[in-house]
Amino acid sequence: MRGARLLLAVSLVSSACAGVLSAPVSAASKDDLKAQIDALKKQIAEQQAQLEALSAQVQDVKTSSVNQFAEERRIRAEAPKLSIKDARPTFESGDGKSSISLRGRLSLDYANYFQDEAGALAADFRRGSFGDATEASRARDLNDGTNFRRAQFGIEGKLDTVWQYSLSYEFGGSGQEDGGRIQDLYLQYSGIDGVRLRAGAFGPSVGYDDSVSNADSLFLERASPAELQRQIAGAEGRTGVAGYANGEDWFASLAVTGAPIATQSFDEQLALVGRAAFLAYKSSDVNIHVGANATYLFRAPDQGPDAAQRYPFRLRDRPEIRVDSTRLIDTGSINTDTLLAPGVEFAATFQNVYVQGEHIWYQFERELGGALPDPDFSGWYIQAAYAFTGETRSWNAANGIFSGLKPAKPFSVDGDGWGALELALRYSEADLNFREDLVPAAGGIRGGEQSAWTVGLNWYVNNNIRFLLDYQWVEIDRLSTGAANAYGTGVFVPPAGAQIGQDLEIVSLRTQFTF
Repeated sequence: MRGARLLLAVSLVSSACAGVLSAPVSAASKDDLKAQIDALKKQIAEQQAQLEALSAQVQDVKTSSVNQFAEERRIRAEAPKLSIKDARPTFESGDGKSSISLRGRLSLDYANYFQDEAGALAADFRRGSFGDATEASRARDLNDGTNFRRAQFGIEGKLDTVWQYSLSYEFGGSGQEDGGRIQDLYLQYSGIDGVRLRAGAFGPSVGYDDSVSNADSLFLERASPAELQRQIAGAEGRTGVAGYANGEDWFASLAVTGAPIATQSFDEQLALVGRAAFLAYKSSDVNIHVGANATYLFRAPDQGPDAAQRYPFRLRDRPEIRVDSTRLIDTGSINTDTLLAPGVEFAATFQNVYVQGEHIWYQFERELGGALPDPDFSGWYIQAAYAFTGETRSWNAANGIFSGLKPAKPFSVDGDGWGALELALRYSEADLNFREDLVPAAGGIRGGEQSAWTVGLNWYVNNNIRFLLDYQWVEIDRLSTGAANAYGTGVFVPPAGAQIGQDLEIVSLRTQFTF
């Protein structure tokens, strides 16, 4: 455009000059010619200035467009991204260094207890926890009904890539896992390859069954021996610090823990929890896991200088179901100096067959100054599962366990998939008797021995929904101490040596949704 205008100006000048040169020249004509040339030069200069101004405007527009495009790209790059996987919403920063995910777990349980009809307290000696008249009464007629075993909601995510966090609140539960409490609240650093350092409130890795998420467990509840071990210094909401390390085929953890969050005592309990696991053999069809673990209670919760028992600690549990909170085996309070609970673990997969087992010991050392013998107890379990639909479990090095079953073909209403179907079987024994032939004053403990068979049928609809149906045969052999106030007062206390255990069967069903 600029060149065209210059050519036009030159042409006008040339034409004018040609006209002037072809005409007779006079003084007046020379003056007119000079004026015309000056006018043309001025016009050309003005057009040149306009062209330069227009060119500057075009350049400004180009620069502005480039800057605007770059800003839009920057905004898009920094804008958070929303993704949903397995129904779990996750917001992630544009650079991928920070994120926040919504988490939830809902478990609704139903149970029906098949027991002998309840008789009068004076003749029906079935009892629950020591010193609990309510449980003494309820043990004869456990609650058939429902329970929101878990109703957990929370968030988890990362900060600047190397920091992770979790906050989860429990609205459901029963017993030790009562509702209305913080489930997890911790900060974790993972800036060292293969190592994680955690502090806050969480569940440390106590043993194999404890380390399996309840969202992936074979049965509605963990085996009693594992539950007894984890209640010493583990379970959800336990305050502490922990370190985790793992490679491709091994896992190790060590934690120092205190009391469950919001638990008060004169001096908080203090314990060390450690675990090591190895994938000892692996192939396309067979994988074998071995491991060992130990919990060491340095200091039991201090009840204060005026308490009859300053450092009491007890082990007790329900019959591997939580719809009714009554505990049917119970050591009662033991004035404890230290408590060591070591365990060994084994698990294996053979194609679509899965096997898992643990043996655990509970070794008390009574508070110094007493003449009573130091009690020890034990428990073990073995469980197996067979996936009819062919799914297999893979070893999870980050937790030192085999991961939960995932359906190869999730259920679809059009019949393309039916989810995963699994048959499970477990046998467990928990022995909380110690020299039960001795009267309790001489150091004998009649906590009871519980054995339980459980058959389960699990349907994994998809990665979020599953249904668990369990049938249990439970036998509890437990003798009365006959001590005053042992299970209440008066008629609540059966004669010494009377059988206060019972045999029962339980049918239970869980509906579970996680995201």
